Amino acid sequence: MSRNMKIRIAFFFLLSGCVAFISAGTTAARREPRIAPIQYQFHMGDLLTYGQVLESENSLQDNPQASYHVRLEWQIKMYVLATEPAATWLAVQYNLKNANVSNRAAFERLVGKDEARELLEIYDNLDPELVRIMKLDSLGANQSESYDLTMASSSIYSFMSRIRRLPSVPFEAGDSFLAREEDALNIVYQGEQAGPRGTDYLFTAEHPSGHVLLAISKELGIGDRLEYSASYIAENQARREGYSFVLREKRNIPWPGLLANPLVNKALVQGTLVRTDLSCDRGVIKSFLDSADPARQNLGAAYCGLRGAPDGLDLAPYLTASNPIVRFNVAKAFLKYQADAGPMRRLTLDSDVYVRRRAVNFFERSTYMIPGSIQPLYLAVQRWLYGDGPMPSVRTDQDDDIRRVLQFIKPANALAPGYSKNFLDAPKDPEHPFYLYLPEDYDPAEVYPVFVYLGMGDGRGDYALSAVVTGLKKAGRLSRYVLLVPQAHGLWWEPSAEGPLNRILLAMLHSVSADTNQIYLGGSSNGGMGTMFYGTHLPDRFAALASNMGYPVVERDFLTKPLSLDLLKNLFNAKVFLSHGLDDDYVTPEGDRSAYALLKKNPLPTIYLELPGKGHDIPVADVLARALAVFESSRRDPFPRRIDFTMNEPAYAACYWIEIEDYSALPARVMARILGNTVELDTVGVRQMRLALDDNLIDLSKQVVVRVNGKELFHGSLHASAQGLLWSAKERMDAQLGYGVALDLDVTTDSSHNLD
Repeated sequence: MSRNMKIRIAFFFLLSGCVAFISAGTTAARREPRIAPIQYQFHMGDLLTYGQVLESENSLQDNPQASYHVRLEWQIKMYVLATEPAATWLAVQYNLKNANVSNRAAFERLVGKDEARELLEIYDNLDPELVRIMKLDSLGANQSESYDLTMASSSIYSFMSRIRRLPSVPFEAGDSFLAREEDALNIVYQGEQAGPRGTDYLFTAEHPSGHVLLAISKELGIGDRLEYSASYIAENQARREGYSFVLREKRNIPWPGLLANPLVNKALVQGTLVRTDLSCDRGVIKSFLDSADPARQNLGAAYCGLRGAPDGLDLAPYLTASNPIVRFNVAKAFLKYQADAGPMRRLTLDSDVYVRRRAVNFFERSTYMIPGSIQPLYLAVQRWLYGDGPMPSVRTDQDDDIRRVLQFIKPANALAPGYSKNFLDAPKDPEHPFYLYLPEDYDPAEVYPVFVYLGMGDGRGDYALSAVVTGLKKAGRLSRYVLLVPQAHGLWWEPSAEGPLNRILLAMLHSVSADTNQIYLGGSSNGGMGTMFYGTHLPDRFAALASNMGYPVVERDFLTKPLSLDLLKNLFNAKVFLSHGLDDDYVTPEGDRSAYALLKKNPLPTIYLELPGKGHDIPVADVLARALAVFESSRRDPFPRRIDFTMNEPAYAACYWIEIEDYSALPARVMARILGNTVELDTVGVRQMRLALDDNLIDLSKQVVVRVNGKELFHGSLHASAQGLLWSAKERMDAQLGYGVALDLDVTTDSSHNLD
């Protein structure tokens, strides 16, 4: 929660330039002949150069004297990689030319250096080079969902830029069109107007916060300029903002004429990871591998791992590079393209835990290693599990083959690296977008650790994305994770946020090659509270948790009843990192102290970091390195032989191999342990439950005994089912939790049974 607030529109602020365009547009709006839909015209090899400027005058809403001015300037190079009948592929590189914050000293005196640093951190840590690979249709719709991270510098740019998507119907001057996403934008076609490069098609749009203008060159068929101005309140700041995006130059340079140009070649090399019809030569990739910029090193190594080394490039010296991403991808190139597994085998003993795990996963779980004998079955299961294919026809004795398939299974989607902004479908939920970051070397044939980050305040995803990306870059860990940042628009444990978040997690598992044994959950303030809520309610989903400035919200109505932390015992299989400011008087540290006192008794260690002199103002970047160290030392055990599970909501009834199907009272609790082939269960409030067992837990070739509250309820043989393995994997969208045996138990329980 902290200072963050929902955006509240304050007043209009129109730049004089935009006013002039409105006047011109009104004159042009005389009734003209109805025209066919305007379409963008791109040609392979086109290089477009734009200037982008964002200016913002900001002051604190509760302290108007505390103000600062920001001016950010980028030179943008946009190259047309390929044109298809229904799409155009663009490689876009944002080169930061200037980032200036004026009145900083006076602002620091008024609010203090710590708070000023937190508020200005986004501007002080802008990436000098940002890259996007975009797939657009002829009307400007973003088919790849690629996200422009420079949007994070503004609270309104995202919906203001939607004017770029053109209407698909014939129209004439004066016609209006409504664009909807998270907010509505009313777009009006004003007609034709003389521009600096000939004639422009002119569009304007109104929003309660301001005005926006788009001019498209009639002769060139590309955007000539996009401008907006607005005033609004967000993040407890009153902002007056102006933006311009102006075409500077258009040229056509056939591939690979620009690969030596550092103002665009970072985007071009990333483009070759998506467009395999394009390639890079030895000199370009060597310059990337030898660069001082880790992101360029990663891209050069990713090219080698995914495409192979260009002719004449000796990769051997890079096997010992200090950059672990380079070491891994060079070893991958040796294995894939030279059939030399030695370098990758050596990485399974690497000193870097990330590289070590990734190398082991490569051998054990990448689709490059699927035995040919199960390849057809793998493809059938993949189509059924992640798509709309029929359930594979399997024999009851095929459980061993299904286990091998589930070891390798992952979605078939070949997603592009970089940032994307996504929405849930069926039904579409514009209020809860989710942001994804995929590393430069993302390969759908492998599996990757996933970091799910819940934002503070009202849980806005764009602010949270910017904050956590800054922290990951500072820690040198951005390229090691798939990053998922959802959006709440409220408290994370409220039903309005809870349903979409659970759907977002499933959508991610349907589309991203995630290592489900390495999914980590973290958040700050409101997000830290949400971290504890979902960590305790979905205890078999996350390998580790990190809560910053949070509170142990394990029950929705925690504010109206005495603090009960019993559900924290559900974290028996996850490491936990807690951080809090000693002087925090907004969300006081007592809750985290109590949680730590209980959690430190768990089998897995808990770390509590209390920062003297800090209030409710700890940027995630200040503690993220410590949290990531906990993540890197944590890997979920998918088959724990001891479980301590408390269910206080029927929607969250499963924990690894236990599911409560009926209960007499809430909370209902199960303590379980497996000793040899005996399953001992002690329960409170449970009427019926299901055990999902497998060879990983018991020896199915022997008799199995199940006792509940000291009474033997089962003694006999259990047999694994291939179909049971498949259904259990689909039910939880987690193949690593596939179980071959389902045993239903009717439990007569004494609700006063003491489990402690």
